Amino acid sequence: MDAVTVGNLADELVPQIATLPPEERFLLGVPGAGKSWLAKRLVAEIDARLGPATAVVAPMDGFHLTKAELAAMPDPALAFERRGADWTFDVQGFVDMAARVKRGEQHPVTAASGPAGRSSSAIAWPGFDHAVGDPVPGSITILPSHRLVVVEGLYLALDRQPWSSVAYDALWLVDVEDWSVARDRLVRRHQEAGIVNSAEEALARAEGNDRTNAELIEAMRRPNVRLLRLASE
Repeated sequence: MDAVTVGNLADELVPQIATLPPEERFLLGVPGAGKSWLAKRLVAEIDARLGPATAVVAPMDGFHLTKAELAAMPDPALAFERRGADWTFDVQGFVDMAARVKRGEQHPVTAASGPAGRSSSAIAWPGFDHAVGDPVPGSITILPSHRLVVVEGLYLALDRQPWSSVAYDALWLVDVEDWSVARDRLVRRHQEAGIVNSAEEALARAEGNDRTNAELIEAMRRPNVRLLRLASE
C-alpha cells in the first residue's frame, strides 16, 4: 500500500494530463473513505499547477434515485432504509455519463452567467441537494478545459456490472486502518446532512446500512484498484 501526500499524487497526474490527446479527458475514480476530501484537494492542487478549470470534481451522489422513485419501488420502506446501497442509484445513467466525459463528448448547455440564452459547449453533470434530499440535474458543468475529471463515489471500485464497465484511467482507494474511523465520519455526516434525528439514529445507520455497503465493496473490489494511505503534507 502506498503512503502518499496530495502533492505526490499531483506529481503523478500532471505529466499524464499533459500528454492526453486533445479530445480525451483523464478519468480518475476515487472511492472509499475520505473520497470527497481527496477529490477536492487534488482538484485544487492540479488547478494551482496547470491553471484554473483544468480539473473538476464529479460526485456520484447526483445519480441517487429520487425519493419519488424510491417510493415507487415494490418495498418503499426497504428502499428508504437502504438508500445509499448500490441498487438505489441510477447506475446506467452514471455509467453512460462517465463514458461521455471520458470520450470528451460535449453538448450545448446554457451558461450559468452572462447574457440570457448564452451557451457553452460542456457536459451538465448532476449534483445533490442535501437540504432537499434529491439530485439536482445539471448543477455541475464539465467544461472543455477540464482535462482531469475526478469522480468520487462509494461504488466506483465495485466489481459488478454495470458499475465495473466504466473505463477509468486510474482508481485510487483511500484505505482506513479500521472500521471505527470510517464509522465516526459517517455518524457526523449523517447528522450534518439532517437525514437522521439523533446521534443514536446516525450510529444505527452507520452500523447497519453503511457497514453492509462497505462490506460489499471490500468483498467485490475491482482488481485494478490502487490502495492509498494518506500521509501528512
